[in-house]
Amino acid sequence: MFDAVLRHADNCDVCILCAAVADYMPAKVSPVKIKKGAGNLSLELVPTRDILDSLGRRQNRKFLLVGFAAETDHLEANARKKLREKNCDIIVANNARIGMESDENELLILFRDGKTKKVSRAPKKFLARELVKIFWDSQQKSLTKKM
Repeated sequence: MFDAVLRHADNCDVCILCAAVADYMPAKVSPVKIKKGAGNLSLELVPTRDILDSLGRRQNRKFLLVGFAAETDHLEANARKKLREKNCDIIVANNARIGMESDENELLILFRDGKTKKVSRAPKKFLARELVKIFWDSQQKSLTKKM
């Protein structure tokens, strides 16, 4: 997925990376099935390549880069850190304690220019529509600045 996203990103107006496929992967991959044994099995995990970070490091990118931050604590602080470190244009922060087991959530949207927008608790379908509007408006503003 890493290669595919990086190959096609420059053809996009907006790149929205809403979830990591996986943050970690097995350090070693067995070429054969691992049979059940008598003892416990331990896996060594190593970090995967970070697609959002790689896109944020692109020089002269033309697309709006949006990342998500599902957090269980220190929502705003962790989201601001991610916005800065991943060099995103927008970070959508959501409380994982609410959203993972519910059809509702609430959002805190952080913009590169320091602005924030809070979207109160609502059905996820409503939140998705609001996000599309926000991303569209931000992308249009970004285009206007570059002209």
